Amino acid sequence: MSAYKNLFDTHLHTEWSGDSSTPVLDQINRAKELGLSGITITDHMDLDFPETPDRFKLDLPNYLSTLKKIALQENSPDFEILIGMELGLQPQCVDDNHSLLRNYNFDYIIGSLHLIDGMDPYYDSFYEGKSVTWCYETYFTSLLENIKQFSDFDSLGHMDYIARYAKRFYGEEEARLSYSMFPELFDEIFHFLIRRNISLEVNTGGMQHGLSEPNPSYELLQRYYDLGGRMITLGADSHTTANVGLNFPGVVSDLKKIGFKGQMIYRRRNAEFNPF
Repeated sequence: MSAYKNLFDTHLHTEWSGDSSTPVLDQINRAKELGLSGITITDHMDLDFPETPDRFKLDLPNYLSTLKKIALQENSPDFEILIGMELGLQPQCVDDNHSLLRNYNFDYIIGSLHLIDGMDPYYDSFYEGKSVTWCYETYFTSLLENIKQFSDFDSLGHMDYIARYAKRFYGEEEARLSYSMFPELFDEIFHFLIRRNISLEVNTGGMQHGLSEPNPSYELLQRYYDLGGRMITLGADSHTTANVGLNFPGVVSDLKKIGFKGQMIYRRRNAEFNPF
């Protein structure tokens, strides 16, 4: 039996995303080769992206109709394709994001913070002239503010997204992120998710960038669990076929050690528990 059996990759990008050129069918075929039980395609919708505002703007009517046709053709008793979206969080986009979700139907929505005052921590320019502590505190404070303003999403994507790229700029040791740095801030984020029954994503995408742990780290996942958090989703944040289901078997083994029993799968925005 495949080590991926009964696992879903619920964070996956295709040619519909502004930062991926991978055909939808290539991602589907790779997931089937691994033996995954299903995937949720979650291409980027990040409104008002600086410099190139339409780069991450999905043509939603065509996106949904195309993926629904593909899903009908490719679904089987052993493999399921669900349709979602990774929605960028920015305070000026709250009304537009609400409007999108009123007008279009999805299985699953990831809420992700990619921008701080119009700057993406993916780029080194975000860190220049700033301390790593300032960058982290600014990011997590902004994350908390954003989810308080807009919480109509199903899972919080790559909660410590910034940690992927800070380590590239500052180095592994200086950029080490720990719960002890901002315990009250982290706890407030976790309590917010738990109260609203919003999942916390376990994102393995950073492991392609040299991280030894998913985002968020096992330390933060343990704290989330200790506070009562049980709802997690699992996604590789794959933009190429090489990273579909990235490191899932090992990560799931570690999640079980923390105490997690399974992942949440969303169908028509309803959470369903899928045991490991």
